[in-house]
Amino acid sequence: MHILISMFEDTHTIQDIISSLGEMIKSKREELALTQTDLANKTGLNRNTIQKLEYGKNSTLLSLLQVLRYFGLEQEFHKLMKGLLEVSDYPDTLYGE
Repeated sequence: MHILISMFEDTHTIQDIISSLGEMIKSKREELALTQTDLANKTGLNRNTIQKLEYGKNSTLLSLLQVLRYFGLEQEFHKLMKGLLEVSDYPDTLYGE
């Protein structure tokens, strides 16, 4: 199973997804021995934005996509989102209602 899809097998809410994405971004950054500042410089974002992404805090979709693109994961993210939208009990499960 692909890295992004396997990370979300047990996620159910939007916050779960955002938190899991943040953990994945931090893990990939550390795997490449990059600091938050390094990643910010390589993606054109600021370090605070990278920090927010990693901690699952408010950030824009554009910022998220810039980081995923840097890691080469934007197509997998697209597949994940498409799969989540096809979940039979959407939107109840996704929004935690």
